[in-house]
Amino acid sequence: MKQNESLNQQIFIRDAIHKNININEPVIKALIDSKEFQRLRWISQLGGAQIAFPSATHTRFTHSLGVYHVLTRVLNQIGNNELISDKEKLIIKIAGLLHDLGHGPFSHSFEGVTNFNNDIKYQFNHEFYTCAIIGDETTEVNQILKKYHINANDIINIIKKDHKKCPKYQIQLISSQLDCDRIDYLIRDCYFTGVDYGSIDLDWVISNMIIDQKHGIVFNYKALWAIENYLVTRFHMYFQVYFHKSSIFFDLKLQKLFSQLRKLLQENYQWKINIAIIIPILKQEMISVNEYLKLNDATILKLVQDIIFYETDETLIVWAKAILFNQEQYKLTLENEKSSTSNQSQVIKNVIYDVTKEPIMIKLNNNKILPLEKVSKILNSSTKEHILYYSLIKK
Repeated sequence: MKQNESLNQQIFIRDAIHKNININEPVIKALIDSKEFQRLRWISQLGGAQIAFPSATHTRFTHSLGVYHVLTRVLNQIGNNELISDKEKLIIKIAGLLHDLGHGPFSHSFEGVTNFNNDIKYQFNHEFYTCAIIGDETTEVNQILKKYHINANDIINIIKKDHKKCPKYQIQLISSQLDCDRIDYLIRDCYFTGVDYGSIDLDWVISNMIIDQKHGIVFNYKALWAIENYLVTRFHMYFQVYFHKSSIFFDLKLQKLFSQLRKLLQENYQWKINIAIIIPILKQEMISVNEYLKLNDATILKLVQDIIFYETDETLIVWAKAILFNQEQYKLTLENEKSSTSNQSQVIKNVIYDVTKEPIMIKLNNNKILPLEKVSKILNSSTKEHILYYSLIKK
């Protein structure tokens, strides 16, 4: 989008998934043009999944626009509900647009790098930095919200899932077992990976979505089969894409690289390259918002490239080459059963529908509202957790 566009002019963004994404609100236009949101162009949506699915090079930028679009459609559908005002609808759309603002390089892959030690007091996640960026008075996003008289805390409370400060439906629209975020990323990721495990009947799901005073977002019973199809699609996507062996392996390679960087820093290794930007990560220290915003996929790829060309530590170079050139000295194994292998590592868990989380609510024809697992036939035998174990083995 051009900065000199008239703020009253409707903007159309062409999108591979939703075709035309219409931007009508001046504050939304300004937020999209902010440098913090534009940074998402350089954060890949699926991280290492593009190793296995080369066309999956889409970004957090396009996904965030997609979430805004789906939210707009939903709010237009339920907009005549007396529970929700036009100002509130705008706040929800802003929260959806900005919900991934705090993702680091390669999206979720980066959280595996920063959260390597569960004992530390500070745990990184992208939601934390999303809220920090929105709340920081020096960011363009924060200044734009002030200019348009939007309270940044109203956005932050939705993203933080603060049920004491937000109506349930505000949070559910952006973060629940069936939300606008998941809807967009499943459709988008299916398209760009080239897989075809089933489509989501988006029109039908949206047209049967209602707001209930007690339960928040509720779906009419006639949308049950579309919801079941969505859940099965998500289940298949996790095993076939998100938990693909190459995706997991990329995350592990990145973790191994940073583990060696950390080890060398503790040993007072004499660096040949400038690693200043990642030192807080290696020391497990809080990264300032200003410094964090300098991180993107290109930052890490430049670091990896410099390691290969200029550093001398062999272990560091091995993992750098594994990341940049796919030249690996290890292979990854996935097993359905836990074995006695000494180097067997983390587990991967996947479930069609998580009965331990806030349920998807279904409104029956008699107006009674029940959790999905009480209504669905396929979930009676499909809520069992499926587990995979993985390990690295020297070739």
